Amino acid sequence: MGNSNDYIIAEFSNVELMRAESLLRQFDPSLFDSIDYSGMQACEQSYGKEFDGSKIKKAHFTKCFFNEVSFLGTSGASSSFEECVLKNCQIKNSCFDFSNFTKSDHSKADIAASSFAYTNFAKSNLDGITFRGCNFESSYFKNASLRNSNCWDCSFENAHFENSVFENIDLSRTNIDFSIMENVSFKNVKLPLVGILHSFGGLENAEKNSDNILFKFPASDVEITFSELVSKLEDIQAFFSKTNDFFTLSTINIYFGKHDLAYEYLKKGLRYSLAQKDFRMIGYYCKLASLNLFFTKKQLRNLYEGLKSDSIVQILTEHEYQAYSYELDRIKRMLIDSPFGLPEMKITLATDIHPEEVTVTAEMFSYLNEAIEEYAPQASDHMIFRHNSPYLIELILSDSAVVLGNLALAVLKGFLGATSAVMAVQKVYDGYYRTEGVKLDNKYKRLEIEEKERLLQKHPAHVHTRQNKKKFLPSTPLKRRVKSVNIMMHAKREASVPKQFRELTIMKED
Repeated sequence: MGNSNDYIIAEFSNVELMRAESLLRQFDPSLFDSIDYSGMQACEQSYGKEFDGSKIKKAHFTKCFFNEVSFLGTSGASSSFEECVLKNCQIKNSCFDFSNFTKSDHSKADIAASSFAYTNFAKSNLDGITFRGCNFESSYFKNASLRNSNCWDCSFENAHFENSVFENIDLSRTNIDFSIMENVSFKNVKLPLVGILHSFGGLENAEKNSDNILFKFPASDVEITFSELVSKLEDIQAFFSKTNDFFTLSTINIYFGKHDLAYEYLKKGLRYSLAQKDFRMIGYYCKLASLNLFFTKKQLRNLYEGLKSDSIVQILTEHEYQAYSYELDRIKRMLIDSPFGLPEMKITLATDIHPEEVTVTAEMFSYLNEAIEEYAPQASDHMIFRHNSPYLIELILSDSAVVLGNLALAVLKGFLGATSAVMAVQKVYDGYYRTEGVKLDNKYKRLEIEEKERLLQKHPAHVHTRQNKKKFLPSTPLKRRVKSVNIMMHAKREASVPKQFRELTIMKED
């Protein structure tokens, strides 16, 4: 952009547009019927039944009101209805994949045979809705409400429910396999028995709401309570072994605290899925491993090393290998780069070190390795020296926010000194640490003593306690070679990362 060699693109004239329309109408007269709706943008507008919702494409509405509008056969992927009200609307045979319905209100809507895959429903009101044959795969429901709704033959596979409320709803004919459930509230809800066993955290959330849920199979009228289900879990494991459903065997044993046995079933499931070339299930097994805090980083690494072995690659066709390589990239992020859903941090050092300065480069490499060993010994990390001239150095790490914050402050103070900007960050971090320290204490008080000891032995990074580190600084000549430090930290839950660490750049003061 801005380069003098950029080619200048001229705008088409109205005459050229009319000629294009004339030519295309010979093939499909309807092509230009919805041209005015493509990329439509509106804010605080109202639309009634006369509005043709079927024509919108990649539209962006904010704080708009839709009453009795029909979206029939709408190709609305990548659209946005943020803070909108869709009252008594019909959505049928439509596609709203990769869309945004944050803070939207869909009260009493009729939604059928439509897709909302990878769509954001955070803080949305989905009360009083009839869902029929809809796809919500990999969609996100944080602080969402689903009350007094009907849901038939829908799929929420791999959806993420966080702090959401289900009330007076029958989900027994709904696919919730491999969905994540975090702090979900159930009240007078019927759940699919197999679906809850195939979910991440489903049994744990069901236990918290045990008096308000029933389980059943879609084709059966028999309903059982949570306590009845738990009493039968040990005895029905043989059936899941017979059907090679090692995912369910893993979740059952995780629920009972038998983590070593769960790990063995997980490995068995991976071997079976590899033999079947079921890359989808391989991804879900690895996701289950990554989300279980009672596995160790060594166990996760062993899983990954086994999945990328030469013996596996040799049995794949070229097409299968391409699909598997894509899945391996995702698996590496789950098992190696950011296990257990821990935050990731990238520290970028802008230097005036040039590639030909071998001695200084080696000194910088050695210091950064020692700093990681000193402040974040359990972190997953890798270091990149970008061959710009001069070098741009990147450290990419994954560990708890407390550990990463310690390392970030050490780097800031080491290279930039105790400037006012650095000390302001220190103050924020100290306040954050005290808050998080209390949370950690409360969390581990709820654990059984045996499990606490097991966690401390097998995964010490999660119970890291702040210590007074020895003074650990780069040499004065090395300090002078760094001109600025940029820090970026992100996590699946943004609230678990101090705002000041989400993106921070501090230049060296002259």
